[in-house]
Amino acid sequence: MSSVEALERAKNTPNCHYMRPPIDAFGTLSFGEFDEIYRVGYEYGRKFMADLRERRILPVVEEAEEARGWLKRTRMVRRASV
Repeated sequence: MSSVEALERAKNTPNCHYMRPPIDAFGTLSFGEFDEIYRVGYEYGRKFMADLRERRILPVVEEAEEARGWLKRTRMVRRASV
């Protein structure tokens, strides 16, 4: 499968939210612009996630914490068996 096909499949996967930050202005080898690329991606992701929360696609933090209650059992430290 090509990377284009894999990307299209991922985009169409239920509950998968594809994010593409506006980084077209940067070249593949723009290592010297790392800080700016990072900033652009971070800001894009922050706004993207805020939009998902606002539209109630993602739970707010309090709801997520409540839902984790059932995970407590699976997060317990376990002793390794031999």
